[in-house]
Amino acid sequence: MTVREARDRRKKPLTQEELADKSGVDQTYISLIERGLRNPSDDIKRKLAKALGLAPSRLRFSGPQPEVSLDQLSDSAGQNESVGDRRGVA
Repeated sequence: MTVREARDRRKKPLTQEELADKSGVDQTYISLIERGLRNPSDDIKRKLAKALGLAPSRLRFSGPQPEVSLDQLSDSAGQNESVGDRRGVA
């Protein structure tokens, strides 16, 4: 589960500020993690998991994704169309 899901599933859900106080991780950084803009170190993952009462392995993080240009997207779409055309799919 994500950090946000773990915060929300508690009997008394935690705000980012409360999680920051319990974990020692800055609230702004927690926000970036939850939005998938940062991939935390193992140390930060352990701190967050401990503050949430979970094993670190229970949390999943989706860090920053590589940027894809519009040219790459259109090239990819063109490749998909040609594969579909070869299979007789319109």
